[in-house]
Amino acid sequence: LVLLLVMAAGCGKDFLAADNKSNIAADDFFSTEAGYEQLVAASYASLRAIYAHPYAFIYCAGTDMYIEKAPLPEGLHQYRTLNPGDSYITTFYRDLYKAVQNCNIGLYYNDKTAEVETLPIRKAELQFLRAYYYFVMVQTFGGVAIVTERTNEPILQFNRNSAEEVYDFIIKEMKEALNVVPEVAAEPGRVYKRAVRHFLAKVHLTRGYESFGTADDFTTAASLADEAI
Repeated sequence: LVLLLVMAAGCGKDFLAADNKSNIAADDFFSTEAGYEQLVAASYASLRAIYAHPYAFIYCAGTDMYIEKAPLPEGLHQYRTLNPGDSYITTFYRDLYKAVQNCNIGLYYNDKTAEVETLPIRKAELQFLRAYYYFVMVQTFGGVAIVTERTNEPILQFNRNSAEEVYDFIIKEMKEALNVVPEVAAEPGRVYKRAVRHFLAKVHLTRGYESFGTADDFTTAASLADEAI
């Protein structure tokens, strides 16, 4: 009886209430200026993942830009036994969509975080980065699913967009970013107009060789490249 009374009294103590001091809810953290800046930084950091050492095979192997001096994945270098289940391919694909998701989360919180004057620029940076990740994807895989919403629950299937739709999306996002990002980056490494013009030129140049490309793509690419130079 005494034990039950002690336990009943103990259950009412405030010190039994959970107070997690090592974590903070995402909505609370990303609603602060410092938290949001870290979210944007994570979108930049995704570049490190997709250019990690093993992926050099994907960018160079099997072309006249790369000479085999060490054993390389046969599928990527000799175009034999290559299939969608290849570990290099699936990891690369997954990392690109993780990068896109980071950008989507940043764009989701852009109008929900603390109001500071840099928010429009951060939004444009994220739009450019997301478009860039899609540019890597469309060159590697052709048409892929365009995902622009933050995903916070399991989704088992996405509809695949055509390569033409992906290029249209990339160009639209990069153009919007170009109108907002500064002429000179406030900090080294951030997206600024010259970088956007450079890659937008490359997007148009690449699309120009597709079946749905037009002569205007080459004209636009030349104009943007001149501006970047």
